[in-house]
Amino acid sequence: MTVAQVSEMAAAEEDMWIARSYTEPFLARRMEVYLAQIAQWIYNVNAGKNSRKLEDFMLFRPKVVKPVQQLDTKNIRSNFNSFIDRQNARRK
Repeated sequence: MTVAQVSEMAAAEEDMWIARSYTEPFLARRMEVYLAQIAQWIYNVNAGKNSRKLEDFMLFRPKVVKPVQQLDTKNIRSNFNSFIDRQNARRK
């Protein structure tokens, strides 16, 4: 993908790629996971009962992304009505 194509990308498509990068890691992230798995395996084989989690061998901690709340018409109306109520309360 070229720089021109990235600049023309819609926000929804960019969000999709960001979400996909957390579920299916790209090459650098994937390599880090592979290396951490190897280090974990070597450590756990030799550690006996003192085994460690995979996260202990990761260099970078991935960001935890909370799922975006799906807005249906009921939620939109509720949010809009609460906004209107707050605006009316400020005017009084």
